[in-house]
Amino acid sequence: MSGTLVFDEGRLFAPMSLGQIRGYAHVDTGAIHSSILQTYAAQCAAVGMREIHGALAKTSVAQVCPGEVLFLDEIFRNLVVDVQPDSQGGLNTLPFSVMMALGCDILLAKPLLLDFRSKQIDYLPENIVNASGALRLPADFSLGLPVFHISLGGRQIKAVFDTGGGLSVLNQRLLSDLQSGVVEEGAIEVEDATGVRQAIPIFGSSGLIVGDRLLSNCQFLVIDLSATEQEKDVQIDFVFGLNAMADRRWVVSRQGAFIEMA
Repeated sequence: MSGTLVFDEGRLFAPMSLGQIRGYAHVDTGAIHSSILQTYAAQCAAVGMREIHGALAKTSVAQVCPGEVLFLDEIFRNLVVDVQPDSQGGLNTLPFSVMMALGCDILLAKPLLLDFRSKQIDYLPENIVNASGALRLPADFSLGLPVFHISLGGRQIKAVFDTGGGLSVLNQRLLSDLQSGVVEEGAIEVEDATGVRQAIPIFGSSGLIVGDRLLSNCQFLVIDLSATEQEKDVQIDFVFGLNAMADRRWVVSRQGAFIEMA
């Protein structure tokens, strides 16, 4: 059964349950691992520690087993998730209870539907056929994240499909090559996965293309992602955030190795 997407300050949420407790989850396809807010981790079995790398810094986090997680009518057991501070990203100040941030370990257990037009989220059958008028693009999930190709300023680049990012992000090393196709529009303060906040320049471009579809007037931050690239031994040119996904229907299928846009 599908759930209703909730938008708040550039973030995406959906209903979930943790045991008998109902609440909401932050939907984050830009995270490999799911995490639980510290308040709800208090009754969970401790597992150990893990080092995480954000766009701005790195830190160590505790890990726990949360018991039974119910999301989109699917039950997940024996999970190991990170513990994050309640205050990170201001999740504890929202008018609804956020319990977890769900990453690809849960979100991509089945083909994931994200329909921003009808504000619906759902799991789909593995053999789902193309929606009418949809564009299906090959995607690489070998790193645990959905990665596909887009075009910006006439150059093909690798992008991570990231519902956890309200704004898209261009890797700083590409800025000089694309300078003629982008315009600086100011700066904005952002917080990364480690809780570090920093003022980051924001740019705009009318030349972002997915397949044969032009996404006009797309804004993006410019951040040096080299530390993350080196740590994961992967090329990350662009983070395709929520602002680029708006008003469209998406299917992300790890099982079929594709991302579909309609």
